[in-house]
Amino acid sequence: MRSWLRWLVLALLLAGLGGFYALGLQEYFAWDSVRANLGVFKTQVDDNLLMAALVFFAIYTVMAALSVPAAWILTLLAGALFGRVLGT
Repeated sequence: MRSWLRWLVLALLLAGLGGFYALGLQEYFAWDSVRANLGVFKTQVDDNLLMAALVFFAIYTVMAALSVPAAWILTLLAGALFGRVLGT
């Protein structure tokens, strides 16, 4: 029973990582795209800080769990959007 559960977890991780690239989501996390939209992101965070922090946390958690290489951009973006204390 434990064997199939491990394979299921592996399949879900691979499906999530494959889906990330298959859907072209890596384009949204490209450095140039993030820099171009930083002002828009900052405005949205300023308008609704709590919701933005929760959504950012959820996205960051999924990206880190899938070990997507674009997760480092989210680390930099956290500081830019939420400031030094909250971003950390």
